[in-house]
Amino acid sequence: VLDTALDPTRSMIRNLDVMRLVEPDVDVLLGASSGFLADVLIGARRVTGLAGRDRYYAAAVGVLADMPAHPTRVTVDGQIIHDGPASLAAVGGGRFRAYAFQFLPCSVLDDGELDVCVIDALVGSAVSEVADLVPSGGHLDRPEVTYQRGRRVSLERTDGESLVAEFDGEVWTSAGSTLTVEIVPGALRALARKDC
Repeated sequence: VLDTALDPTRSMIRNLDVMRLVEPDVDVLLGASSGFLADVLIGARRVTGLAGRDRYYAAAVGVLADMPAHPTRVTVDGQIIHDGPASLAAVGGGRFRAYAFQFLPCSVLDDGELDVCVIDALVGSAVSEVADLVPSGGHLDRPEVTYQRGRRVSLERTDGESLVAEFDGEVWTSAGSTLTVEIVPGALRALARKDC
């Protein structure tokens, strides 16, 4: 890693975007979500005898068996793109979440935009069909999936309950009913390989 980082022919400076979460007043790098990913993190707290990825994946199996669906309105740059039950609403700059799942397969860390993926309430065989496609990013072609890009995104739980939400892999324990995400372009200087 150091050999690559210190070799100017193999490394470069990238100015990565950061996301500003308005309600909790924090900056994040990879993303935020409501629904499935947060439910898995909460479920992982109850898994015993496993650690790391195994613990996370065990919790994911449990959540998939009883897929969440929360009444959710998603607005991108002032335009409503979803208003109804959703199993997941993810916003971010990073393609991958939970180690290997491309919920946001078109996302780039320094393009000045947020990527948004909303997955409708999933039931029956649709749960496993969509879940099987997420690791490769192939879920975007499914009718249950809405994908959009923008600079300001709002996730709102429309029944007045608190969002089940997370950001950068941490459960947002004091969530209210709304999460607003704004892009802060080029806010973080990072050293990266030229081929990524």
